[in-house]
Amino acid sequence: MKKFSTLASSMLLAMGLLTTSCSNDESTDLIIGESADVEVSTMGKWLPTTRSNGIEENMPVLHFRNKTVYETTLKKLRDMTDQQRLEYYRNLGFEGAYSLWDKADKELEQIFDIEDSLMFEKSIAEYKEKYKGMFNFSQEDETDVTPLYKFKNTNLQLTGNIDGFVVISDSLINPSPDLDDEDDGIDSVHYAPGVIPGPIQPTFQAYPKASLQTKNGRYTSTITMGHIFENRAYAVSVITKKKKLIRKKTVKTRHDVRLTISGQYSLPYYSILPEGVRVNIYDRSECFGNKNGMITFDVQDFHSAKCPTPVSGSFQLPYVIPF
Repeated sequence: MKKFSTLASSMLLAMGLLTTSCSNDESTDLIIGESADVEVSTMGKWLPTTRSNGIEENMPVLHFRNKTVYETTLKKLRDMTDQQRLEYYRNLGFEGAYSLWDKADKELEQIFDIEDSLMFEKSIAEYKEKYKGMFNFSQEDETDVTPLYKFKNTNLQLTGNIDGFVVISDSLINPSPDLDDEDDGIDSVHYAPGVIPGPIQPTFQAYPKASLQTKNGRYTSTITMGHIFENRAYAVSVITKKKKLIRKKTVKTRHDVRLTISGQYSLPYYSILPEGVRVNIYDRSECFGNKNGMITFDVQDFHSAKCPTPVSGSFQLPYVIPF
């Protein structure tokens, strides 16, 4: 009887473990089988003997077995939602640049809900003091209190530690502060269907006076026409900001737009840009300037989840000759 009881208990325990494992398969899919490929290490293990001052040896850093593992993991992370990424890092036991920015942004959202103006400004000052060593703040617009990464490489904003370092194989990757890319927590570049991503991160260049805005209370969503410097592909930039008194911050939200780019040919697009997308890149292979050397951006029904009232407009812009 005792043996039967012990056997039954063992079977129930095994069934419980199996049920728990199955219920967690979806949320831990990126970790299962990758624990040996991606691990949390410390900076001190990878710093050269003549290391720079100011880098903490105990600072956590992700170590990827090789470049293939890094690129595969990066692609999976980019396909995830914000919550899935945060869960991945929690399960991995890593608090890097992405998680820390999210934490700082949520704290700032709570400050923007403060009604008392004096308490609001006091909290903003304390917030900037708290995070000044971890993030940067705009030097051009002191009213914008969005925390900015200290480095501009969006891949490292997603995978790096707070200073942007990752380890790939046996190499410590140091983020370059000179890379020209967005650094305000908007972590993604989106490509229209059929557009193949280039080998380097794109640099968005805006056309002057070529933007539309829609507003809703404290929120303002803006779409700006432009092109990509490296390959002259046409693109738009979208951003939503929240305002409180004289202060403002960038907000992650979904944007929708119907866009037609016309020259000698017309290229219609309908773009749904998920939360976090800052720049959407379009194909330009068949879109040449008209006889006057102009391109038309026809924007219809631009709006966001924060600003649902759509706006439309048309812009005649100079045709950009490819390299």
